[in-house]
Amino acid sequence: MHYFPRSLLYIVLASLLVVCSARGGRTEVQVETLAGIARVEINLDPFSYGPALEKEISRQKPRTTFEKELLRRLREGSSGSAFCVGPELLITNAHVVLAGTRYTRIKLSPEQWAALEARIIALTKPWIIVNSAGNPQARYRAEVIAFDVEKDLALLRFYGPKEVLKPLPLLPAEQLTKGLPVMVAGYAAEGLWVARGEIISLIRGQKVAESAVLKRDPKQDKIPIIVGAADGEIIRIQHSATTDAGVSGGPVLDRQGRVAGVAYGLLKRSGAPEESSPQLNLAIAVNVLEKFLREQSAALEAIEQEASEGNGGSATPSPAPSSSSNSPAWAANSGEDLGALQRMLERNDIKTIPLLEARIRRNRYDYPARALLVQAHYQESRFNMQAKAHLLAAFYQAAWLAYFAPENNFGESGRSFIADLVGRDEVASYAQTPGAKTILLSLQMEVQFRQALKTEADMATAQSALEALLASAEQAYERAGRTDPVATAALIQAYITLEQAFDPGTSPAGNKDLIERRRKLLQKALALAQPGAAQLEASPGAQARLGLAYARLGRLENNREALDRARQAFEKAANLDPGSATLREALALLEHAS
Repeated sequence: MHYFPRSLLYIVLASLLVVCSARGGRTEVQVETLAGIARVEINLDPFSYGPALEKEISRQKPRTTFEKELLRRLREGSSGSAFCVGPELLITNAHVVLAGTRYTRIKLSPEQWAALEARIIALTKPWIIVNSAGNPQARYRAEVIAFDVEKDLALLRFYGPKEVLKPLPLLPAEQLTKGLPVMVAGYAAEGLWVARGEIISLIRGQKVAESAVLKRDPKQDKIPIIVGAADGEIIRIQHSATTDAGVSGGPVLDRQGRVAGVAYGLLKRSGAPEESSPQLNLAIAVNVLEKFLREQSAALEAIEQEASEGNGGSATPSPAPSSSSNSPAWAANSGEDLGALQRMLERNDIKTIPLLEARIRRNRYDYPARALLVQAHYQESRFNMQAKAHLLAAFYQAAWLAYFAPENNFGESGRSFIADLVGRDEVASYAQTPGAKTILLSLQMEVQFRQALKTEADMATAQSALEALLASAEQAYERAGRTDPVATAALIQAYITLEQAFDPGTSPAGNKDLIERRRKLLQKALALAQPGAAQLEASPGAQARLGLAYARLGRLENNREALDRARQAFEKAANLDPGSATLREALALLEHAS
């Protein structure tokens, strides 16, 4: 699972035989074909630092060209279609996942374009929504695995049951011929869109987006034909199946349901009257798609290996998005070593943050990279115009380290960093995202509890104040959608903090009602800690929180089974973090209790 930014990606499936109006008559589409086609929507992720960044840029005047285009994409998002090419794998257009293309009218350098695209990928958190008779609007995570802006293709992975989407076979490239009957399918704004036609031109060239010449074909009534280079491989196909804008990324299929191309655009002559300007429907040729998939062989092998180990369909993405060799490597992938990234950070290189984010998408347990990312965002907050957004991002990444990293290996430094920010009130005044509010309220509870213990204050008064803070934290967590792992860890800690405040060791002896309140708090903590530890099984922090909740419940109820589970969780945490004195002490106390 990724814990930082990303947008929403929705996929809607058709589950019935569909009969759609189409150019030249009615087109019957079998369920098997439609079960491989999906709708995609990209929106700003509310759990990221994207909302804060959007607000910061909105308040800036004047704005740079880069900021204007970034703001537009964050606000408008995008939508399109996708189709399945293998277990858990989807193809769509790069301009769909990037919420736009590299418009020539926008004067940005190639490096600036790549930096902008990396930002969009970093601020997206894909999901899929599947509509079917048995399970309407089921949600599953998805991930951008790779993209190529010059081929205008993107590879997605979704994290749901494999049977949700049926892979579509590819047409052999040598069978692409003029006159081949085809059908385009996808999801327009009005719903499922299916239209039929035929291939009317095979366009050769070097790039999908390169210019071409129009000519008239007397056999095609008033439809100009796009002519590419005289030789070279087939890059694009022009077809006569009427295409809607939302169908971008959907498949162009032959009569056997094989993918002949990927719909990506429709053209009309600018300035010409509507009635005299016929629509030109374009698709990326299947051989370009095949080449793109071959270029992602490393990522595909990693996914296949993960699936073979029994992790397929889990909620934990692992491969990082990668861009092709046609784009700068750092646009969405990082092979840089930490030393090189450290030197880039010292030079204030604008590519440092996208590169570090890419490393973390590849391996969420890359603690050194995450610590550098904290430093990079904090450094940007010192002089960048989006200072608040960067400071909030630094706070979030430091909280991730505090809750999940080994104690003496970045965990303690993460705690110190966030404690310093909270102590200086640098974050609380503008941490508007629900996830950040949950973290801050939990931290506030810990501070107030420690102060009450230290000053021997009236614990009953402290308990009431802590209960009010917990209620606010629960509300913020609900608004966050209960999917942010850092906010989840913070709420677990908040439950345990309040339960400790009700412990007779720190408050007057409790009655049965008080014991029941403690039990309910620990049960709530366990309800969150159990799936959290399963999803982050390599995190000592996640295992230790599970152990702490079990240990306190076992002590409260004198429950041997709960204590045994606490020991198992702490042992797992200690194996992941052998240098932790806290974990050794916890295990020693459990041994003594037994």
